[in-house]
Amino acid sequence: MRVNYLERVYKGWGNGKLKAVVCEDEEALQLFLEKQVCECMEEAGINGSCEVFSSAEELLDKGNPFYDLYLLDIQLGQMTGMELAEKIREKDDHAVILFATNYKEMIRKAFQVSALDYLVKPLDEVEVRQALLRSFRYLSKKRNRIALKNQSGVEIFYHEEIEYIESEKRKVRICSRRGSGEFYVRLNDLEQELKGSLLVRVHTSFIINLEKIRSVRKDTITMESGKEIPVTRKYKDRFNRAFQNYCLEMRR
Repeated sequence: MRVNYLERVYKGWGNGKLKAVVCEDEEALQLFLEKQVCECMEEAGINGSCEVFSSAEELLDKGNPFYDLYLLDIQLGQMTGMELAEKIREKDDHAVILFATNYKEMIRKAFQVSALDYLVKPLDEVEVRQALLRSFRYLSKKRNRIALKNQSGVEIFYHEEIEYIESEKRKVRICSRRGSGEFYVRLNDLEQELKGSLLVRVHTSFIINLEKIRSVRKDTITMESGKEIPVTRKYKDRFNRAFQNYCLEMRR
């Protein structure tokens, strides 16, 4: 029996569910693109879902939800697909954006919003499937992420950009390369969600990213930013094992 290479590629997706969205105002193309997305997910062994919207406004009215993959028609209605992509990028630098367009001259603009690919209409099924599978491969290499809600809305943090997480009373502060944010969530709950990642609990009040460690001295960890974080006895053995495994992986 032939082994499906894509099943190996996407095996690391875990229990998370990939969320895709199609924003297209032509009903026939909506059905076509939704079908291609779902079939490519199935072929790739991905647990995922696809939602369809007829306009940028309809998508944004949903409250700016977070998706992994956006397949956007550039020529939408009042708000264009390009303008929608700019709004997406204000909230999320990591999502994959694919454009469908009638005009090749729009291609250069597509890359201004870091689009991964573009498709020229009339759409070719083979090209669409190839673009989708490339997108899934790209997404599979991305780190996992957490989505947290505060008064400003939902913020998405990819594991790779987090330096450390600090708990203060009923809130946590996520410290990352793009600044920090405060959220009402229990550190114990975050610890469970982050199990198996490089984000490790080292203290009652701290979770740190093993990739962001500058040095380890006895009971103190110095992070890239210079922040010194204590390691308590309760978490020391667990941290030492995780850090040793990380260092061994880096040497391979």
